[in-house]
Amino acid sequence: MILAKENLLQDIARIIIWYPFRWLTSVLPPRVNFMLFEKFGDLAFHLYPGKRALLAMRISKVFPRWDRARVEAETRACFRNYYSDRFIINLVPGLDGRRIDEIAVLEGEEHLTRAMSEGKGVVLIHPHFGPSQLPLIFLGCKGYPVAQMGLRRISSRTVARATDQIRLDLEFRMPVKHFFADKYLREVIRWLEEGKLLMTAGDGTGGGLKIGKFNKAEILGSPLDMPLGPYRLATSGGSPVVPIIAIREKCGFYRIRIHQPIEYSKKLEVMQKQFASWFEGYLSESPGQWHFWDEWDQERKGHGQDEAAA
Repeated sequence: MILAKENLLQDIARIIIWYPFRWLTSVLPPRVNFMLFEKFGDLAFHLYPGKRALLAMRISKVFPRWDRARVEAETRACFRNYYSDRFIINLVPGLDGRRIDEIAVLEGEEHLTRAMSEGKGVVLIHPHFGPSQLPLIFLGCKGYPVAQMGLRRISSRTVARATDQIRLDLEFRMPVKHFFADKYLREVIRWLEEGKLLMTAGDGTGGGLKIGKFNKAEILGSPLDMPLGPYRLATSGGSPVVPIIAIREKCGFYRIRIHQPIEYSKKLEVMQKQFASWFEGYLSESPGQWHFWDEWDQERKGHGQDEAAA
């Protein structure tokens, strides 16, 4: 979710968030921090009426039978989730294999173990759902050889550039390897050939950034442009594609769920369709946990998926 264009007030907010607020969160317990993150979301819910109306309109379009209270609750969840996702990076320096258990639990680890036993590496594919880097951080803290495939841009504005660099420095303190989608990918292939884990997004990068080929897959009755790159990487060496997601159970605690591998196909679009179908179930249950409602301009109305999620 994108909340505001860059301007002087945004720069002032960045200074507050990335200096005194970040220092505060470094000394507070993780669960207390998530309470603060969600309070930021509640504040933004009231401060950005235009964004609030846009999110509510998009959610209502997909779930036309939902009443106003349900739509408002999911819209508020979008704002809370945005700040939980943005600020979780502040917790990285204080997290390890023990403290990570305070904010998350892992489910379905047997699927990952079985996939890794094939010795061809594993492509962990996730949507931008919940704190989207939490599964990555969790697996890294637990000692898994995991890498992130990402895409980063540093702002040209002085203050934004400085705070973007702080965020990037914190990301590099994660106990994981970092690869970038706009760089040479041979090292990524080698990483998978060594039997390691690569986590990458299946629903895009957000912010209008696109690297590689995209394809429109149907989600809740409307087409969503999603990348084919994860499946191309997997099929190049026969790596299993394993879906993973972080689900909010309560404020400050998440269930990281690993599913069985997607059925292999030489047609990348077939594998993508399986991911879309899997993700659709979670999106229909908790739309407020997804980050891209403001960027997804549905071209067709939903067709009854709201009944399954009601």
